[in-house]
Order: sequence, then C-alpha cells, then structure tokens
Amino acid sequence: MTDGGITTQVSVAQPKLIRNDGSTWLFWHESGNTLKYLNVSDMVTKKVLVSKDADPEDANNRIYALQPDGTFATDPETGETYKPDARTVEFSSEFNSGNVSFSEYRVMSDKDDNLYVIWVDNVEYPRNVDGIISKDYAKEIYATAMVKEDKDNTFIDGDGKINSVASQSAKWSRPYRLTKDNKNNDGIAVALDEDGGLVIVHNEYEEIVCTGAEEVKNEPILSYSDKFTAQSGYHINIDKCEQNGDVFDIVYSVTNSGNADYEEGTKAELYLVGLYGDMQEKYGMDDSLLISEDVSGLNPRETKTIEKSISLPVSVFRFCGYDAVQAKIISDEGEILNNSDETFITMEKPINLKLFNGADTQINAGETKASDL
Repeated sequence: MTDGGITTQVSVAQPKLIRNDGSTWLFWHESGNTLKYLNVSDMVTKKVLVSKDADPEDANNRIYALQPDGTFATDPETGETYKPDARTVEFSSEFNSGNVSFSEYRVMSDKDDNLYVIWVDNVEYPRNVDGIISKDYAKEIYATAMVKEDKDNTFIDGDGKINSVASQSAKWSRPYRLTKDNKNNDGIAVALDEDGGLVIVHNEYEEIVCTGAEEVKNEPILSYSDKFTAQSGYHINIDKCEQNGDVFDIVYSVTNSGNADYEEGTKAELYLVGLYGDMQEKYGMDDSLLISEDVSGLNPRETKTIEKSISLPVSVFRFCGYDAVQAKIISDEGEILNNSDETFITMEKPINLKLFNGADTQINAGETKASDL
C-alpha cells in the first residue's frame, strides 16, 4: 500500500506499527534509502457513500473505502477514489545529503505524542595511513523528531473585528547525529526515562582487519547515547581580515550546524582582542566591539556571511604593528555560545597619513620640504 507501488527498483521491508495521537501509524523501509509512513487508522476507517443519490446524513448509506480485495472504493459524491496518504521522513541534515542507506531504525512516541525516528546510517570519513589519506566508513546513529508548532492565525471579519483562530502544524526536524566517533554502531534500542527524555542504548564496536588473514574482529562496547533534543548548532569563523587603504576589510561567517533555528536576539559579533592591555588605557578605545550583526532565526544548515569595512585608530598598532580580532556568537542574554580562533590584524601601510595637510605639493629633485603628519 505504498503511494508509488512496487517496482523492480523498490523493496519494502521492516514494517513497524506505533500508536500516536490517537491513531495507529505504519512505518516501512523502502528502496534502501527511504522511510515512509501513513495513518492506518484513517485508512481503515475512511467511508464513502454507497451511491450518488444516497442520503449523506444517513450513516447506513456509507461503506468503508477499503474493500475486501484490498482496493479502495470511489466516492460517488466526489468522484474521487480514496488513496492512502503515504508520507516520507525527511533525512537531510548538516551531516548528510539525505541520501541515506540505513540498515535499521526504531520509532518511538512519548507521553506528549511526540514522534521520534532513530536510525543507523553509513558515514564516510578520511583516514590517514602512513601519510596516505584513504576513505573509511563507520555506522553512526541519527535521530529526528516530529515537531509540532501552534500558531494563531488572525483575520478581519465583515464587521472589521480582528479574530484569531488557533492551528497546529507538524514537520520533521533536521536530523541530529547522536554518535560522532567514527565507529560502528548497531543494535539500537529506545526507551523513555522518568523525565520523559528519549534514551537510546546501542552497541558500539570497531572493525579490525588483519592483513595476514582475511578476517574481521568485532569488539562490542555497550554505550548510552545522548538524549535527542532539537537544538541549534553554533559555528563561527573569520574568513578575511585585510587592510584596504585606511580601513580593514572583514569577512566572517556563521553556520547553524544544529537542527533548530537560532533564537531571537542571537548576534554574531567581532571584537578587538587587545593583546597589550586595557582598551581605554592602552588603545584609547571605549569598547572592544567592532561589528554586531543580528543572526536571529538562522535556519539549520544555513550560513550567513558578514562583510564589513572597519576603521581602527593608529593606537591599536603602535606597539608591534598588529593586534588580533575574534568573532563570537552571543545569545540575547549575553551568553557566549561559541567563538572563532583569534586572527591577527596587521597594519601593512600607514593609516590616515597626510602630508602638507592633504594639499598637493610639488617637490623638485634634490629639494627637501618639512611637513607635519
């Protein structure tokens, strides 16, 4: 009962049933890299009219759309044949392209009717063997959750009054990678702890290939995963810091490597480090903040690049001709969520240097003229 049918390119396996939000849901593994699901309760309880002329108010005039032979009846009232609404779990994330080839998965529902899907996927990573970089593979555990959002939809009625109607939408969160150790993981089992948190127990092992004999030795390790949570990921990097005349061109980028949007008020800021002491005393500056950029609502997997030109007083460079800058991601409450490495900022040429007060002045060969700087 898949929405695309079964072809020579499709294999259907690992069906799982689960109760959630008052309905029974069927999940199944299709084509090696797709996980589909549908509302079985809706499918088996859907009814249609027995005939076009039948009274729709009379319950006896309705029959189940699902027929004994497995086909679905056509509703004479609408002319449409009922079709199960098979949907697909979204797997793409910061760590993969959505082209997964999972070998096993589990489905879990908590007391608040939140749905979770946990699966094992193959991951490719580089391995250095005697200076030669080769490809190696691991089996890592991922999880995603069905995120429900409550919304208030406002509209103006015929009397000009503003009304609000509540609605709820649901979508799969960006997957969260639970294991990141480049090892092999399988045998996943899921449970809920006393606080309602999702806990995952699984096997972890290394594959050791013996070159003298064609054998693989597995070393099993029992480990416990982190709880799955929808959270933002914070990565910031300074990409460019170069002098351009009397200013400095700065480029720094912020990437949300998590599976939830950045909260309101999140900022990406650039600071002068001040390698030689107090900002006011040593540099004559009231504040070390150079740039502040709002990055609220940055979506998972998205990168925002900030390009600015800044001016700095000559006093910053009077000690050694250079100092350092650092970029930071700051929450609305002022918490430092992550920061970049310090990057040197160097004065390659004099800044704001004017001779003869900027006036054009001719100096002949062999002639000397004095000017204030």
